[in-house]
Amino acid sequence: MSDHSSERTTRSYTRKEVLRGAAGTGAALGLAPILAACGGSSSGGSSAGGSSGGAGPITIGSFSDPAMVPFRDVFLKKYKQETGNVAHYNETNYDAWYQNSKNDGLQKTGAYDIYVMDDNWVPEFAASGIVQSLDKLGLKVNPDILQKGLEQGYWPPKSGPRLKAFASDTPQLYSLVIIDDVEMLYYNSDYFKSAPQTYRDWAGNQEWDIETTGKEDEMFSPFLRKPFKRAVAEGLIPQNLITLAGTWGTISDTGDLTYLNLIHLTGVDGTSADDLTRGEIEGRKQAMYAIDALRAFMPGCEDAVLRNFGMTIGIRDTRKIEALYDMTGEDVREQGRFEDSIGIFPEFIDGYGVLILPTTGRYFQVPYRSLVPKGIGNLIVAGRSIGGDKISHASVRNMMCCTVSGQGAGVAAAVSVRDDTPFHALDVRKIQTELKRQGVRLD
Repeated sequence: MSDHSSERTTRSYTRKEVLRGAAGTGAALGLAPILAACGGSSSGGSSAGGSSGGAGPITIGSFSDPAMVPFRDVFLKKYKQETGNVAHYNETNYDAWYQNSKNDGLQKTGAYDIYVMDDNWVPEFAASGIVQSLDKLGLKVNPDILQKGLEQGYWPPKSGPRLKAFASDTPQLYSLVIIDDVEMLYYNSDYFKSAPQTYRDWAGNQEWDIETTGKEDEMFSPFLRKPFKRAVAEGLIPQNLITLAGTWGTISDTGDLTYLNLIHLTGVDGTSADDLTRGEIEGRKQAMYAIDALRAFMPGCEDAVLRNFGMTIGIRDTRKIEALYDMTGEDVREQGRFEDSIGIFPEFIDGYGVLILPTTGRYFQVPYRSLVPKGIGNLIVAGRSIGGDKISHASVRNMMCCTVSGQGAGVAAAVSVRDDTPFHALDVRKIQTELKRQGVRLD
């Protein structure tokens, strides 16, 4: 909704009313993507925050994404049928839409009534006034929107750390979930009284026995094991193949399961070409057994076909350096703080029998010293090989933490060359200054 309208009408809207006639309220309905009321009112008609009748066409801008096809082709048609209003849906590629929507909102050109956003745009768009507060517009959120998803649309965040400039501000809702990429947290309560599978169900399957903080035990998990246990019991797959279990990912609009993490191999040395070859052959063999089990015992998979394997066998860890500082399990579990921080990462631990999901806002700092090996000059290490014990590795191996150490290592390399100084002797404050200039959060 436009934030420069001279008049506002305050009332409560349910989600159904938004669909029927209050498109001008800008139901920002999404996590990834997110639909948000724009900072400018389009000439097409629905002006900001004002009309509860929703007369006239509205213009929606979006990035191209297969996940938005149902919204575009089904929801908007239904909207027209029920209201008589037309919704113009314009889409372009992700990067271009980010810039276009940002420019539209900052310059108040009013080309769009509603923005489809990615979740990580919300803080920037809300803080800079590109999108409007739905709370101030009086939007009444439907209670069937799960609170964990809803919280993604608030600025400042309801929990966790905040930017200093917004430390005392009251959180307000700026967007609503329409598509959520965090499938592990969600299930349809219209069909299930409780989560059909939770993270507690991971226990009791050899390497799937896990330790949690307790909060994960009741959370919905995209976990599959029953089809494989039944396949073993009925002799469809070998009796010794008892480790088949794991997670599924997104289901596309065409019905494809786009990700299945089911095959787990032990005794593979990631530094041995022979072991990697043997593991890849065995892994592909087990994948075919898994498909057989899904066809036989997983409803909806009767005619399933395998589109592709993983490109190679995935190795979670091999060698790590002995660093100037080796991170510990306590660092990643108890919000470790370091004067030589090069970035932060949430409390997300997955490996070696520990599973802690990042749902609380807790985080730890990554120290520069963990990138610098002992006794070797002119060498810096990033990614999963930085110094640390097993439990810390179960956190820092995650891809987004690898980006933290990678950016820190890159900046350190530039500073080292510029100052003609080896890594172990660098003034970490110079690294931190450049990282801050690049927008990295250090604390």
